[in-house]
Amino acid sequence: MTRGACTSASPPDGVVHERGGAGRLARLYCLARMGLGASVLAAPSGARVWLGDDVDRPVVQWLSRSLGIRDLVIGLGGYRALRRGEDAGPWLRAAAATDAMDAAAAALVVKRLPKPGGALMVGAAAAGAAVGFALAGRGGRSPAAR
Repeated sequence: MTRGACTSASPPDGVVHERGGAGRLARLYCLARMGLGASVLAAPSGARVWLGDDVDRPVVQWLSRSLGIRDLVIGLGGYRALRRGEDAGPWLRAAAATDAMDAAAAALVVKRLPKPGGALMVGAAAAGAAVGFALAGRGGRSPAAR
């Protein structure tokens, strides 16, 4: 059981409590993903630090917006599940998996990406994957779901 969690009715193992630190972290993780997704969707040129001048190419703007909507939807799904007391684990695992793939894909071309943006992108995506998998491993259900 996580610190700060409800002590009534024992939840299944690995459940994140909304009032506990892990539940707050999961909500913040989802909100950050929503914010990043919305910002890239609205202004793909904001990714210039990571992508360099290629960000002005139409195909890069299209792909950036596609990734932006992906992150917005995954973040929104996870946040909504947590707020409703539903299992957010699938959303958190999806977020972590996409971050892991983003890190791996960026690592393959990091030497051709702008410095230090490329390395920052690899590090940020890897950190996002680690946090997401850690949170998903704890469940993702709030006390209302019990």
